[in-house]
Amino acid sequence: MAGNDGQDAEREEMYSSWSLFIVCMLLILSLWTSYYLQIKRIRAVHETVVSIFAGMFVGLLVRIGPASMIRDMLVRDPG
Repeated sequence: MAGNDGQDAEREEMYSSWSLFIVCMLLILSLWTSYYLQIKRIRAVHETVVSIFAGMFVGLLVRIGPASMIRDMLVRDPG
C-alpha cells in the first residue's frame, strides 16, 4: 500500500498545481483586461464584470469538460 500512497500524493500535487495555474491565469487575465480598458478609455465595461464572465467561462469549461478528470481535481478527500 505504500506505493499507492505515493501515487495519491503525486496526483494531489498535480491537481493542486493545475488549480494554482488556473487561478494565476485568471488573475493575469483580469489585470491585463483592466489595463487594456484603462488604456483604451473604455468606461462602459467595469473590470469586475470582465472578471465575473471569466469565472463563468472557467466554470462552463469545468461543467462541459472531461467530467471525471476535472471533477476529481475539484473534489477534496477529507481522509
